[in-house]
Amino acid sequence: MGINLVSGSWHSTDILPPDTSYIESVAINAFRKVFYRSYITHYLKVTGIKPEEVEQWLLPVATARLAEGIESEVPYLNRIIKRELSKLGLG
Repeated sequence: MGINLVSGSWHSTDILPPDTSYIESVAINAFRKVFYRSYITHYLKVTGIKPEEVEQWLLPVATARLAEGIESEVPYLNRIIKRELSKLGLG
């Protein structure tokens, strides 16, 4: 589907201890992706909305989240903002 909402901003490095092994990190990230895809698929099915309706909120949500000043999320949010502005011809 290719959409990343607020739950997409959750990085395993934000919740794992610094001594987490590479394999553990890969496994957790794989689980996170499967969970996210299942969640968003179920959400769209239950609500009856289209992915495009959710995607229209990416720019305002990413901008608001950026204003919260969570340093580890800044590069990720900047990429989302830049991509969405570019889609609008503003980037």
